[in-house]
Amino acid sequence: MKQHHSAGFTLIELLIATALTAFIMVSASYLLVSTLSARGKTAVRQTLKAEGQFVQNQVDTALRSAKAPITCITDEETGVASTILFYNSAGEAHQFSHQPLAAVGTPIDAIYYDNDILVSDAVTITDLSFRCENARTDRTQVGGGSDVYITTTFQVHNKDASGGAGEIYELFRSGVLIRNTIGQ
Repeated sequence: MKQHHSAGFTLIELLIATALTAFIMVSASYLLVSTLSARGKTAVRQTLKAEGQFVQNQVDTALRSAKAPITCITDEETGVASTILFYNSAGEAHQFSHQPLAAVGTPIDAIYYDNDILVSDAVTITDLSFRCENARTDRTQVGGGSDVYITTTFQVHNKDASGGAGEIYELFRSGVLIRNTIGQ
């Protein structure tokens, strides 16, 4: 008896081929989406690091050349010193703060150097704090004839968390030893 073979595929073979093709397509699309998401998060992190390092360098450079007296102002509500007042080498008063010196519209979450915002619109700054302390413990007044150590801490956040990157932030902390306060 002769068996008849058709030139086509059976239904089972077609179903298996379709299922495998669908599985491969879903896997490939998931891999593509994961790659694009990771790339987006990396780009956001790089932006946050660049913005934070710029702010940190600006604050550290200004404070390194500061003269006494240096004043850390503590917010009564939070108990955190989020403003620092100091004098530059020319004797001009300056401040770093979460708020501008004068009313310049609605303040945003940023770091202000007097009235100038130090970050772009792509990020926000939170948890800004300054910790002023004497480097030598034999002095009680900050800037009263001893070295002053200032620790600056802040977080840089991405402003638009809806872009697929989610909430991403970078913490920045630096310390500056100010030695030119003696005899001021």
